[in-house]
Amino acid sequence: PVAHQYFGDCYAWSTVYGLATFYAAQKSQTPPTTPDLQAAPDYANVRYAQANKIPTNSCPGGGVSRCLDWLRSNGGAPSLAAAPNIAKQSSKDATCGKDWSTYGSRIIPPDPRFNIPPYKTIQLKGADGLKNLRTVIAAGSPLAYGTNYYTDFFTYKGSGVYTGNGEIRKQGGKPVGHAMMVIGYDDTRGAVRIQNSHGTSFGDKGYIWMAYDPFQKLVEGPACYVPNSA
Repeated sequence: PVAHQYFGDCYAWSTVYGLATFYAAQKSQTPPTTPDLQAAPDYANVRYAQANKIPTNSCPGGGVSRCLDWLRSNGGAPSLAAAPNIAKQSSKDATCGKDWSTYGSRIIPPDPRFNIPPYKTIQLKGADGLKNLRTVIAAGSPLAYGTNYYTDFFTYKGSGVYTGNGEIRKQGGKPVGHAMMVIGYDDTRGAVRIQNSHGTSFGDKGYIWMAYDPFQKLVEGPACYVPNSA
């Protein structure tokens, strides 16, 4: 289900909360509607940072594939019942600091239900990008991916197809990245269905239909998925 990140750990939300939770739910045939059935992204953010020698009390983000590598090496992640997400603080930096002070020296055993098997990657750009996406989604696996985004993206609301204003969000002259999950597609709409991690007030109750053209233009790097047959 859609939830809300409050600092820069979208990579953990798309992979740990996203793919690992989905994998466990699919394997157990149990909808992940309660915290004990959902993997903990904010806890994973600190452990990932420590594993990758990211400075304490900083939350610069991370890579989708590298986070999945960490998840596998860690034997999974704890559930949200064992390691709740951090409540929103006065700022993103304050929430990041609270994440570190809560979990920096507190090791919580991983829940093996969220220990994913080897993941696979596909390219989403180029002539075969949408074909690759359709094949994976049709087989029952969501995709975690990194992307740039337009300046009007986070203010978008409604169930119509988002095309964007064409202006890439930048900070310090560089594009700002984000990570989300692709959970569906619709060739009639000419769009992909995306699950974001900014609460149910975003888009269409936390989801968005994004037109194929801007989707492919904005994608950064390969997308990752856990095969449905794993």
